[in-house]
Amino acid sequence: MMRYEGNEKLADETACARVRADLKMCLLESDCCKKEHKLPRECLGRSDATVPDECRALRTTFFECKRSLIIDSDFEVERVTKIKAQFV
Repeated sequence: MMRYEGNEKLADETACARVRADLKMCLLESDCCKKEHKLPRECLGRSDATVPDECRALRTTFFECKRSLIIDSDFEVERVTKIKAQFV
């Protein structure tokens, strides 16, 4: 499977971009996209044999990455709120 290595530059430089790129490549190389001619987005939710387990694992990893960004931002808001409360 093609993967983006550390020395390659992606147009998307967000926190989860490399996992997203790996997931996209995995889906594009799956039977779901190649043989059934479906879009990666259409294959993303499938749980049949046309989508490899590796793609499902990458989907979970991508979800966890995005979730960690939300959780981190929530903790940051809470921390700033507590600091502001000290000065009121």
